[in-house]
Amino acid sequence: LNEAELAAATSQGLPATTLSTLVGVADGPAGLQQAVTRLQSAAEAAVREGKTILVLSDRGVTASHTTIPALLAVGAVHHHLLRLGLRLQTSIVVDTAQCWSTHHLACLIGFGASAVCPWLTWETSRHWL
Repeated sequence: LNEAELAAATSQGLPATTLSTLVGVADGPAGLQQAVTRLQSAAEAAVREGKTILVLSDRGVTASHTTIPALLAVGAVHHHLLRLGLRLQTSIVVDTAQCWSTHHLACLIGFGASAVCPWLTWETSRHWL
């Protein structure tokens, strides 16, 4: 997906929500595990509220906030929802800067993503023109 397609998919009246995959750098390795657990809980709550599209987004990285690796985020949410019997009630869309090759895309799909918006790839390509 490109950014316009992602915006259209999430604004057509379908119940969608965006979940941030950011984590505080100062939180260290323990903070990563806590962030993954929070992401899983937020995804579960969203699906139980009827959200049929979950967008996992890594936008907003700063010097003090990095992101859960996209494969880890997708896999963790996918398997958490599978364990709860909720996975087939929602689509997982990944809005990420961490996808710039067909291999990355294939891995994200293989880990449970329904669609991917490689936003930094699109942004970089626009600067080449």
